[in-house]
Amino acid sequence: MNVTITAHAAAEDGSSEGHRFHFVAKDERTEPRSAIVSVGTASVIARELSGRMGLNAMMRAIVAAVPDQYDSLVGLKFDDE
Repeated sequence: MNVTITAHAAAEDGSSEGHRFHFVAKDERTEPRSAIVSVGTASVIARELSGRMGLNAMMRAIVAAVPDQYDSLVGLKFDDE
């Protein structure tokens, strides 16, 4: 599976935890799927999952980024190891 961040958007209330990232997940067996994750949810997932999947790597990258780096995450692709 690979996961690509396609966009990001500020939360309606302006909170940093609510900032959202749009992404597309692809694998050989199914059609591509798009989804959205908030920084807060990414933080929980990154803390709880330790696998080497592309999705986990993306969550860790979102959590590690500071707001002025969010634009640089768009277009990044994360592959399963």
